[in-house]
Amino acid sequence: MSRIEKLDAESLKDEEFNQIVSELIENAKAGNLNEVKGLGSKLCRFKCDRIYDLEKAACGPGPEEGVVKECRDNARRHRDTCKRGC
Repeated sequence: MSRIEKLDAESLKDEEFNQIVSELIENAKAGNLNEVKGLGSKLCRFKCDRIYDLEKAACGPGPEEGVVKECRDNARRHRDTCKRGC
Protein backbone atom coordinates (compact mmCIF):
# COMPACT_ATOMS: atom_id res chain seq x y z
CA MET A 1 0.00 0.00 0.00
CA SER A 2 1.44 3.36 -0.99
CA ARG A 3 1.77 6.19 1.50
CA ILE A 4 -1.06 8.07 -0.22
CA GLU A 5 -3.37 5.04 -0.09
CA LYS A 6 -2.50 4.59 3.58
CA LEU A 7 -3.36 8.24 4.32
CA ASP A 8 -6.65 7.84 2.45
CA ALA A 9 -7.55 4.74 4.47
CA GLU A 10 -6.65 6.52 7.71
CA SER A 11 -8.79 9.54 6.87
CA LEU A 12 -11.87 7.37 6.36
CA LYS A 13 -11.71 6.18 9.96
CA ASP A 14 -10.23 9.28 11.56
CA GLU A 15 -11.65 9.48 15.07
CA GLU A 16 -10.29 12.97 15.77
CA PHE A 17 -12.10 14.43 12.75
CA ASN A 18 -15.35 12.70 13.68
CA GLN A 19 -15.06 13.88 17.28
CA ILE A 20 -14.53 17.51 16.25
CA VAL A 21 -17.52 17.39 13.89
CA SER A 22 -19.73 15.81 16.58
CA GLU A 23 -18.74 18.49 19.09
CA LEU A 24 -19.37 21.21 16.50
CA ILE A 25 -22.87 19.89 15.85
CA GLU A 26 -23.73 19.57 19.54
CA ASN A 27 -22.47 23.06 20.36
CA ALA A 28 -24.27 24.56 17.38
CA LYS A 29 -27.52 22.95 18.53
CA ALA A 30 -26.94 24.34 22.03
CA GLY A 31 -26.18 27.82 20.68
CA ASN A 32 -22.63 27.90 22.08
CA LEU A 33 -21.16 30.31 19.54
CA ASN A 34 -17.72 30.63 21.16
CA GLU A 35 -17.31 26.85 21.29
CA VAL A 36 -18.40 26.56 17.67
CA LYS A 37 -15.82 29.18 16.63
CA GLY A 38 -13.05 27.42 18.54
CA LEU A 39 -13.94 24.01 17.17
CA GLY A 40 -14.26 25.45 13.67
CA SER A 41 -10.70 26.72 13.93
CA LYS A 42 -9.56 23.35 15.22
CA LEU A 43 -11.25 21.60 12.29
CA CYS A 44 -9.64 24.06 9.87
CA ARG A 45 -6.16 23.38 11.29
CA PHE A 46 -6.85 19.64 11.13
CA LYS A 47 -7.72 20.00 7.42
CA CYS A 48 -4.49 21.92 6.79
CA ASP A 49 -2.46 19.14 8.41
CA ARG A 50 -4.19 16.44 6.34
CA ILE A 51 -3.56 18.34 3.09
CA TYR A 52 0.08 18.74 4.14
CA ASP A 53 0.38 14.99 4.74
CA LEU A 54 -0.94 14.31 1.23
CA GLU A 55 1.26 16.94 -0.42
CA LYS A 56 4.31 15.61 1.40
CA ALA A 57 3.49 12.04 0.36
CA ALA A 58 3.09 13.19 -3.25
CA CYS A 59 6.65 14.56 -3.14
CA GLY A 60 7.85 10.97 -2.99
CA PRO A 61 10.25 9.11 -0.79
CA GLY A 62 13.86 9.99 -0.57
CA PRO A 63 16.30 12.11 1.34
CA GLU A 64 15.61 15.72 2.25
CA GLU A 65 17.64 17.12 -0.64
CA GLY A 66 17.17 18.56 -4.09
CA VAL A 67 13.74 18.39 -5.70
CA VAL A 68 12.23 16.33 -2.86
CA LYS A 69 13.38 18.86 -0.25
CA GLU A 70 12.00 21.76 -2.31
CA CYS A 71 8.68 19.94 -2.74
CA ARG A 72 8.42 19.24 1.00
CA ASP A 73 9.38 22.83 1.84
CA ASN A 74 6.59 24.05 -0.44
CA ALA A 75 4.15 21.67 1.26
CA ARG A 76 5.15 23.08 4.68
CA ARG A 77 4.64 26.65 3.43
CA HIS A 78 1.20 25.73 2.08
CA ARG A 79 0.27 24.21 5.46
CA ASP A 80 1.49 27.26 7.37
CA THR A 81 -0.41 29.62 5.05
CA CYS A 82 -3.53 27.48 5.40
CA LYS A 83 -3.30 27.53 9.22
CA ARG A 84 -2.93 31.32 9.29
CA GLY A 85 -6.30 31.47 7.54
CA CYS A 86 -7.93 29.50 10.33
